[in-house]
Amino acid sequence: MSDQTSQTMQVVKKLDGFSCAHRHYAASSHCQYVHGYERSFRLVIEGQPDPTTGWVIDFGAFKPLRAQLAHQFDHTLIISAEDPLRSLFEKLDETGGCQLRIMDNPGMEGAARWVWDTAQEFVRETTEGRARLVEVEAREADRNAVRYRG
Repeated sequence: MSDQTSQTMQVVKKLDGFSCAHRHYAASSHCQYVHGYERSFRLVIEGQPDPTTGWVIDFGAFKPLRAQLAHQFDHTLIISAEDPLRSLFEKLDETGGCQLRIMDNPGMEGAARWVWDTAQEFVRETTEGRARLVEVEAREADRNAVRYRG
């Protein structure tokens, strides 16, 4: 496999199935109301294949990262740290009415950045530095996506 390991390759991993609600209080559109989408994330990873396996990254190793994304985005409600209704949502969380997550930006741009920050370290550790995260695509349903390249 030595001829394969000297080449830089890109691989793509899709993590999906995260049903999530959010509210973007500052929007002047209907996005100011609580609403939801299924979120998915597509990671582009680039690096040298492992000399033993020939893989850039083991696709079977993504369970811990998927668990982190599920904690943040699966059956949760995301609001901005600056949301004027934050205390009401926190009370709803405390009483078991939702699983609240507070982010600087509850939109897909914020999600893309959050996944980047989370996945970047995962890729580095999992590949022992042979690979790096190149891009995160955060998608709400099939219609809208944001791409972030840190």
